[in-house]
This record gives sequence, C-alpha cells and structure tokens, in this order.
Amino acid sequence: MDTKNNEIKPLSYELPYAIDITLYKHNYYDNKIITHLKSSTQYETISGSDGSFIVTVSEFKSVIDEKFSKELSTAQNLTENTLKEEVNSIYFIDKIFSNFNNLEYIRVNVSAKRSFTRVVELDQKRNVISFDYKIVTAILNVTDYTENDSELLAINSLFKDIGLISEDSFGKKNNYFTVSAQDLMALINSKHGLSFELEDPMEIEHNYHGSIELIYDLIDSKHETDNPRIIVITDYL
Repeated sequence: MDTKNNEIKPLSYELPYAIDITLYKHNYYDNKIITHLKSSTQYETISGSDGSFIVTVSEFKSVIDEKFSKELSTAQNLTENTLKEEVNSIYFIDKIFSNFNNLEYIRVNVSAKRSFTRVVELDQKRNVISFDYKIVTAILNVTDYTENDSELLAINSLFKDIGLISEDSFGKKNNYFTVSAQDLMALINSKHGLSFELEDPMEIEHNYHGSIELIYDLIDSKHETDNPRIIVITDYL
C-alpha cells in the first residue's frame, strides 16, 4: 500500500498497467496536450481508430511536466473552492500519474465533440467533477501481496481449484494466466460461500478465506466495471 505524501492508497491502485482516456480536440487544454504528445513522443497510432494513439506514461508525464509546468503547479494547489472553476484535464492526468505507480501505457482517444461537461450531477444538491478513464490491462503479481510460502500456496491452490492454473499433459506448470476482471470475480464469488469449518484447520489448500479477502481488496468496483484483462503472476512452479 502506497503512503507517499502521507496518503494511503487502496491496493487496487497498484494493478492498472494500461488505461484509456478521452481528450477533446475543441477544448483548449486538451488540444494543447494532444498537439504536444504528437510532436514530442514516440506515440503509436491505432489502426482503424478515429485518431486514437498510444503513448507511454513516462513520455506523457514528461510532456505534462515540461510543457505545462505552470498549469501543473496551479492544478496541484487547487482547493475545494477553486476546483470546479479552474479544473482541467491536467489536474486529472496528474492525479492518474500520482495514483497509479505501475501504469505504463495510456491510449488517448480524441473526441471531436464540441459540447461536453465533466460535471456529474449526483442529486439535486450535489455535483462532482469527473474525468473518465477505463482500465484496459492490469497486472496482479500475487507474490507482491503474500508474506510467506503458506499464503502463496493458499492463493495458488484457490486459483487451481477454480480452474485458472493447471499442469499440461507433460506436467509443466504455468506461473501466470490471463482472465477478465468480471470472470475472475465470478469464480471467486463462487467460493465465497465455502465453509471454513475444517476437520483439519491446517489443510491450507482448502482454507481460502484470506486469499478471497485479498482478491476482494485488489479487484475493486472500478476494475469490475471496466472489466480489464488481468495478467495474474502466480509463481506456481
């Protein structure tokens, strides 16, 4: 769990590896960001898309730091009173960089909409400022969240029991697998009602309570909604 700047971040923030964002070419700051990204980075165009492209986070961050230093400083010092009037994409992109330490790629979708708003109405009295992004790929290395061999054995046994890891006909074990977030949670939820009243409490391969709770902490509602492809590294050897 990240505690940078005394801020405790959810475990789920450590998983995103690639995300989608949308920038609007008729918005002043969005258009400037798009222009600088295309002139200052080794971006990759996406065949068949309407102007979308992929850029590494390191290059994207360099563009924001170098080309928008004044705006970035302003964004980092916004208060609740000034946020609604002065917020722009730079504020949200900086938050993404700050929150997702393991993020490597961003797909930028360019929208031609002339009219849009990032103000979302919660009810008749409350509005919030929102910046849409979608998690496309996530990486879950279970060895980062297990403290000993017993915990690692337990979660690998869970994955094996629900059919996500197995041995091939030659006895070779795979130490990773890919699964969608929704499929993973459906399989985990199928075990949620499992009785943990065991005759032998040391039968760790059947005692999945701690492993299930860990998955619930890692796969939050955002991951479930976006349904990214999750690369799970298990060290199943």
